[in-house]
Amino acid sequence: MASHKDPLARAYADAIATATEWVAVGTDTERQRAREFVLHAFSLGAEMWALKADPNDPRFTVWEHPWRKFGGDNPWTIYSCAPASPENTYEIRGLVGDPTYLGFQVYANQAGFNVPTANVSLDDLKLDGSGRLELSVGRTRPPGATNWLPLTDGDELVMVREYRHDPDTQRTSRLSLERIGTPCARSVPYDERAARAAKWSLDGVLGTMEITDLMRSSAFNAFPAADAEVRRPRYGNALYPTKDNVYEGLYVSLAAGEALRLSGRLPAARYCSIVFYDVWFTTPDYPRTRCYRSDRELTLDSDGCYDVVVGPTNPGVPGSDWIDTGGLREGILAIRTLLATERVLPDVELVDAAAKQPA
Repeated sequence: MASHKDPLARAYADAIATATEWVAVGTDTERQRAREFVLHAFSLGAEMWALKADPNDPRFTVWEHPWRKFGGDNPWTIYSCAPASPENTYEIRGLVGDPTYLGFQVYANQAGFNVPTANVSLDDLKLDGSGRLELSVGRTRPPGATNWLPLTDGDELVMVREYRHDPDTQRTSRLSLERIGTPCARSVPYDERAARAAKWSLDGVLGTMEITDLMRSSAFNAFPAADAEVRRPRYGNALYPTKDNVYEGLYVSLAAGEALRLSGRLPAARYCSIVFYDVWFTTPDYPRTRCYRSDRELTLDSDGCYDVVVGPTNPGVPGSDWIDTGGLREGILAIRTLLATERVLPDVELVDAAAKQPA
């Protein structure tokens, strides 16, 4: 058993204590969700950066599970990541299911921020006759390689995103990442990996709180204007932007009996979703709580427009869809569009939920 004087154990314990102290606010329900969020962040950080962080022996970490959510999870989307070094060559292999979208994004870390570099999606890849994928990952394209994802200096991580509309009918892809040839990357000592896991996890908690504060101050029950100031967060260590997705968000704050109403049309995109999150940027317990609607689940009128009501109770508006906040009156609402060709935002208004009941 590690001594309490061990610097690594102390650093990890201090990070957990700091995160727990920072989130100890709000109602009993909010504090309980906050404590669970801290566990989720440190669980993911430990798996991702301590246990599976060797670029010479890469293994995928699946971010979201029924017992773990983090960083704006999207219902029925699978996020996986693995370490990768440009000093090595890798191969991603496996049977591709029938996702709405499958994409591979490489990240470098620059000045503490995750910067998206190379990107490729299923639209750009060739499968064999049985639906299997072979994707070479490395500094140079191997001779005869059908598919290639380049790595450059500073790259350290590959993330796979698989979006589905319907998990009951869309088969999940089965992919693995393997190093090819001699291991050439520096082996990272355990103490260094564990220290990074602790810092990444704490940054994830503090970064989430920062995002919530930024949205509360600049997007309170309304989407920010197109010319609004873009503020760079201090904690970019746990944020992973991708070139294929566009995110629009606002902070939801409802008084008793209030709901938020969104009216608009869907943008031209491969995929779109409207999702409610708590202030820790994690979804309530779906599918028990219908806290989301994808583009295929929205009721559209003859002009292709939708009407969505967001709140803890269903106001029962004919022709409208309800997004259930799971009893919460504070949180984040995000619109996610994938491979979008236009930017379209809905009109937003606060409404009296009781008054929206049909006669």
